[in-house]
Amino acid sequence: MVELTVSERRAISVLAFMMFRMRRNQSAEHYYRALAKFCSPGSREYRQAMAGLAAVAIDTGSADKAQAAIREAMSAGALSSQDSALLLMKAQSLWLQGRTEEADAALQEYRFLSGTRKEH
Repeated sequence: MVELTVSERRAISVLAFMMFRMRRNQSAEHYYRALAKFCSPGSREYRQAMAGLAAVAIDTGSADKAQAAIREAMSAGALSSQDSALLLMKAQSLWLQGRTEEADAALQEYRFLSGTRKEH
């Protein structure tokens, strides 16, 4: 398998994000999938590629695809505060399915991990 340099992987990541921002979701999904193939599972880059796939899926209303990508991103181990956005995407995908109690729990977990939890 061909290995890409850090700069090459970063370029693919930027291209994928640009496609997503331009609402060219099919192209964004293609680049995020390609990026994931060139990253080690569990690495920060791999998590970011999976998060990108989840964002595309949420944007297109594909809650099941989003949840699969989020599960894959979160399977690498404990989340850090840098990974807290995955919990927001998890909440969004659950809301898309009408699973509001689970979505609220994911949102509370996000608030805790990101440090934005309101104290009573």
